[in-house]
Amino acid sequence: MTYFLDFDRTLFDTSAFLAYILERDNLSRLLSLSEVEMATELNSLTTKGLLVFAPGELQRFMYPDADEFLRKNNGNTAIVTAGNVELQKAKLESVFHVKPSLPIFYNGDERKGTFIARMISSYEEPLIFIDDKISELDSVALHCPQVQLYEMRRDGVSGAGTHAVIRSFDELP
Repeated sequence: MTYFLDFDRTLFDTSAFLAYILERDNLSRLLSLSEVEMATELNSLTTKGLLVFAPGELQRFMYPDADEFLRKNNGNTAIVTAGNVELQKAKLESVFHVKPSLPIFYNGDERKGTFIARMISSYEEPLIFIDDKISELDSVALHCPQVQLYEMRRDGVSGAGTHAVIRSFDELP
């Protein structure tokens, strides 16, 4: 069995992280930006070395059930994270400051379905993909029909209705 896991809002409390960074680095000016614009600006600051995280500093933003899930499933999980690569690397390197025992893939702006499809044959079935974004779940459904899909809803909102919904890793069958 192999789990492909999204990072933000699946393993990592992105909202709490953003509140922390905006206060810590006096970046409240970013509140007027869209989520995409804010992430782009944070990525730019990271690339320039103006936004850095100490080893372990961001560990507290991992959801408790996510930490437990990763411990229990060590060796059969991989993180596939999209978006601003420099920011994602900085966050993940802080969280997994001790060399992680799981693979981490940074697919940038490529949809996760096409990205996972290229490497899926290297992983043990059954294959499971968990993400909070419907567009990514739909992409994996299209390109990797053999993968079981779960929509992670950490925000309490009901799911889109197209994939099985979980609110924590404890709900996985």
